[in-house]
Amino acid sequence: PDHGRAAAAPPWSWKFRLKRYSVVMGLLLGYAWYYVCRYSLNYVGPALCAQEGLDLRTVGMLTSMGQIAVGFSKMGASVVSADKSPSVCLVLGLALTGAFNCFAAWAPTLFSDVGGLVAVLGVVWTCNGLWQGLGSPSCARVLDNWCRPEERGTFWSVWNTSNNVGGAIAPLLVGFGLTLAGWRGGLWVAGLSALGMAGLVAVLVRDEPSCAEGIAALATPRKAAAATATVSALPSAPSGGAASSGSPAAAGAAASGTASSAATDTATAGKGAEDAKMSGWKLFWDGCLTRRGILALAFANFLIYGIRATFISWFVFYVVQGGQMHAGVAASLLSSFEAGGLCGSLASGPMSDYRMGRQKQGPIVGIRIETALLAVACSLFPAVLSLPFLPANAGPASYLPVLFFAGFGLYVVQSLTALCGLELCPRRAIGVSQGFLGMVAYVGAASTGLPLGILIQGRLGWNAWRGFLIVGCLGIFAVLLPLRTLPSYAQQEGADAKPLRANEWPRARRVAR
Repeated sequence: PDHGRAAAAPPWSWKFRLKRYSVVMGLLLGYAWYYVCRYSLNYVGPALCAQEGLDLRTVGMLTSMGQIAVGFSKMGASVVSADKSPSVCLVLGLALTGAFNCFAAWAPTLFSDVGGLVAVLGVVWTCNGLWQGLGSPSCARVLDNWCRPEERGTFWSVWNTSNNVGGAIAPLLVGFGLTLAGWRGGLWVAGLSALGMAGLVAVLVRDEPSCAEGIAALATPRKAAAATATVSALPSAPSGGAASSGSPAAAGAAASGTASSAATDTATAGKGAEDAKMSGWKLFWDGCLTRRGILALAFANFLIYGIRATFISWFVFYVVQGGQMHAGVAASLLSSFEAGGLCGSLASGPMSDYRMGRQKQGPIVGIRIETALLAVACSLFPAVLSLPFLPANAGPASYLPVLFFAGFGLYVVQSLTALCGLELCPRRAIGVSQGFLGMVAYVGAASTGLPLGILIQGRLGWNAWRGFLIVGCLGIFAVLLPLRTLPSYAQQEGADAKPLRANEWPRARRVAR
């Protein structure tokens, strides 16, 4: 960008704020419909079994094929699209995954036998998963362009609620289609709505702010240094001016915070030329895989998404077959899981940002990991541990609080581990890191399809389902515990880089303005 022109533009104008909110809203809605198209087959599964005579193993195999395709596409698509427009990739992926949902509803009508139906659904659902990989890496790159590190946690947590928004919308959309035309109607409604949403996302989302909006200049080391110099001169400024408001101690705090931003930006800029030389799989190896903590986050994501898929894919079967609950009532209970997840997603960023403000010299990634560990210990694990103690005939009221707290804790951990993956890598490798973590995560989700279905139908029965949840929670805690002292990429490259405190950032923005 033209930094000279950007320096003259007033940053943080109301136009920029409005545009940023619209971009975040576009990302949230767009990824929510990725979620709708990804799990639409899960929601039509019972109708598919009833109408076409499929068994649980076959449905589990189809969902596992889709999850594996999603995981590997996240890795491949993030590497291939590293230098492509993230907004274009986001819209393209959403349009194509919607088209494949429609194709999955139409193509099986060409076959009258069950074998042909399963074969076509398997191929089409794998293709649907292959285009899902353009979603989260593109969203992560756009968010990084529009948000400063000091506020990234809050905006990330808002975007991360797209999983919950999609989880709440999907049963309604697919259920509406089921009432119209059975399982095919559910897929038709999911696919057509995704095509319409792709058009809206194309209007709302932009790759990065324009120079006129000023954020590009604010992010440069030169602008940060100028802001620092302005803050340093505040004690001698005339009384009553906007820049001189507050005590000298507050001015010093703002100067310290702005200097921290300058150190962070300088560290990132110093590595820019080196990062620009990396491309393709070298970018994946040097910019992502070899970064300290990435492999541990990947294994944690494997367990996190495995637990989430275990709830989404098998909970309805668990309470229907184990407790003789009506299928409609059982499906509605998952709304409590998504409601808890929505609260957890919204709370994760502000909680970690607040703790960063309280620990001014602390490691950014380590602070976020500590917040995630608290969520596992205080919310997710107690909820999962209570499942074996609920009687088989427990009513819906017994499951509602369990599902809410399980969703809250799980989505806090999911949001913060993904954000830590972003903060451990250089800027150009952000999409690649999200793709790698997503690949491992969806392999974990796929492991709860056919393999868990076989175990449930075997001697272990539903003890296999409950046991996987408990072991998964313990595994997440054990993997994340050693990362409590891990600094971010910017902190590793520049020893003086640290986050602004919560009360420093508003003043630093006024000074820069």
